[in-house]
Amino acid sequence: MRDWLVITNSFIHDTATGLWVAGLYLMARLESVYGQGTLFYEFNRLVWLALVVVMLTGAFRAITFRQYGWTGDVAKERKRLLLIKHGILGALIITGIGFHLYLLNWL
Repeated sequence: MRDWLVITNSFIHDTATGLWVAGLYLMARLESVYGQGTLFYEFNRLVWLALVVVMLTGAFRAITFRQYGWTGDVAKERKRLLLIKHGILGALIITGIGFHLYLLNWL
């Protein structure tokens, strides 16, 4: 049962990340075509919710990594790649949040 939860959490994490990025793109398109109407603000809520889900499921992934991670030389290489990936994604998230706040005219 626990394995199933970890795999499901990882799926939700990856899906929420995609939804967050797609939502930001859609908000930018809506804003450029229709302005900041009702639909824009509905997507705004969903985009923030997706980001919260990304953070929560990412924390769960980090907690369970030792039990479900790889071992040996593969683990060292995977760890290095995960650090690089999350460094890049962290920069993108900071940029995305800035862009989101810009769309809301908060910046």
